[in-house]
Order: sequence, then structure tokens, then C-alpha cells
Amino acid sequence: MRGGPVPPAFDTTERVRAVSRLVAPGEWTTYGEVARVALGIRGARVVGRLAARENHLANAHRILLAGGRIAPAWGGGRAPACQRRLESEGVHFSGGRADPARHLTYLDLAGRLELEARLARSTSADEAAELGVGAG
Repeated sequence: MRGGPVPPAFDTTERVRAVSRLVAPGEWTTYGEVARVALGIRGARVVGRLAARENHLANAHRILLAGGRIAPAWGGGRAPACQRRLESEGVHFSGGRADPARHLTYLDLAGRLELEARLARSTSADEAAELGVGAG
């Protein structure tokens, strides 16, 4: 995969979910960066629509507009609640923008996705070796 998009076997929602789960407490990223890694295209609006339905993305509050601003319509107009939640996780705001030091770029997300995939393959290989599967 080499830091590329999520495998196409997943549907759009699952691909976006997989990438959005990589953003840990105290971090934030943008709709566009999630789209770039999850979909391999410009698809910030697709990610935004999924994030708008809170039950679709576990970390929707950690996905912001470019420049670190919270979408004014976030959570049905609850942008202040989103900011409080991020601040409780350690993300500070100045002038309405999230701390850039806590920002994950698409390269960070792609690297984490690759690491997760490697760990999954390694675990599967280790389990297979323990079970004697694939042994010559």
C-alpha cells in the first residue's frame, strides 16, 4: 500500500471510518486529508457529509476545516461543543483555529494506515505460523 489509499474492497463509508479512527485524542486533521488517504481523491465534502452524521464517524469532532477551523454547522450548530471537546483532549485554539502542532497531515494518516496494515499482516502471519498454516 505504501501510504496510499485504503484498499478498494471497502465501501466509501468504511474507508473513511478506517482513516478517521487513526486520529487519536489530542490530535486533529482535515476533511480533505481524510479524503485523500481514504478515497485517493479530493473528497472533503464526502467526508464532511459522513462526519455530519455523528454516528458514522467515531472521531468526527477531530476532523476540521482546512486551517484548523471547526465547521460552523458542526453537530447541527454545536461548534462550541466541538471546541470544548477538543480542548478537553489537549487541543488548544487561538483565533478560532486549532493548534497546528496537533495537526495530522495526510502523510501522517497514510503512515499510520500503513503501520496498521503491516501489524495486521504480521499478526496474521504469526498466527498462521503458530497454526502451521503456510508451512512448506
